[in-house]
Amino acid sequence: LTEPPAEDDPEGKKRDAVLSKFLRARDYDQEKAQKQLMSTLKWRKENDIDSLLDETFEDHFNCLGFIHQTDLGGAPLVFNIYSKIDVKLVFPGGSTERFIRWRLSLMERTMSLCDFTDPEKESSTQVHDYNNVSLSLNLNKCVKESSRALIKIFQDHYPETLKKKFFINVPWFFEAAYNVISLFVDEKTKRKFVVCSKSASVRQHLLESISPEVLPTSYGGLCPLVDHQISSSSSSSSSSSSMGDTKQINGVTFEDEEGMETVTIKSGQSHTVCIDFGAEDVGKQMIVWHVVAAANDVGF
Repeated sequence: LTEPPAEDDPEGKKRDAVLSKFLRARDYDQEKAQKQLMSTLKWRKENDIDSLLDETFEDHFNCLGFIHQTDLGGAPLVFNIYSKIDVKLVFPGGSTERFIRWRLSLMERTMSLCDFTDPEKESSTQVHDYNNVSLSLNLNKCVKESSRALIKIFQDHYPETLKKKFFINVPWFFEAAYNVISLFVDEKTKRKFVVCSKSASVRQHLLESISPEVLPTSYGGLCPLVDHQISSSSSSSSSSSSMGDTKQINGVTFEDEEGMETVTIKSGQSHTVCIDFGAEDVGKQMIVWHVVAAANDVGF
């Protein structure tokens, strides 16, 4: 780090950016940073972490977390959906091993999308959705064990890779659980946490880091297609999911978006939408208006 890489050495810049993360995590104590780095290299080799990008996992893991575009600064945006956890499938025989490995694979894919030469894109923004999470799930032994294990792994081996973490739709018992989790998290990381209960503050806080065009409609944004993972029971009253070449909004199935028109209507203006129905289809069609207000309210 004493000799910066040349301008034409992008790999050298990435290497130094990664090394600087370990230094920052240890308040620039070189001895501690070196010890942590060596421990990480050993851990990655012993657990074959480099193979995670090519490893396949059972389908029931796919709905638990996924990467969806980027935040306002261009950093990878990751959603974690806790209501989708089926304890019997995710923790077969009471084992947390498979779940932890899957979660690390998601982390590795996230890191592969980071640009370590750009301060805005060198880490990820995480959204953790606790909508409809039960108290029994929160108290489950496997859930608690895997949570503690992953917190330690991320702190020890993925330093300074979190840009911001949103805890949204948190239930009433979350505060107690959060206090326990916080015992295992350093103060620097906790300052990146934003906790939102089931209220309008969820959308408000998310839009501070995520553009309306990227934020899923399930959270009050304008993006109607976010794979099938986000539950229709999220905090927003409207929701969507992908179904091959069709999409579904509030239980109504639509064809693909070819020919869709996007219009910005300013205050005091009007816009006419013309829909051409064949004579034989008159009286057989249903028109559904799907309106999302990016700011302020909409009145009719």
